[in-house]
Amino acid sequence: MHLAEISNVVAPRAHAAMVLDGRATISPVLDIPAKITLVRLPPYVLELNPMENVRADLRANNLAVAVFDDYDDIVERSGDA
Repeated sequence: MHLAEISNVVAPRAHAAMVLDGRATISPVLDIPAKITLVRLPPYVLELNPMENVRADLRANNLAVAVFDDYDDIVERSGDA
């Protein structure tokens, strides 16, 4: 029913792609509307994990492996980064 509702709001002559988490299970009896394609991500992709993007940014700005003196030092160094 959820996919049917989504299909109802897809513009005429348009097509929707729904990206699914790699862990998603698709039932073989699921009725997928013609206007929708289900796109499955691999089970684990670092580049698509939002937390990995945060870690990469912290590493790039020398904040990942750092020891701070106090809260003010955290704020200052984060602002500088």
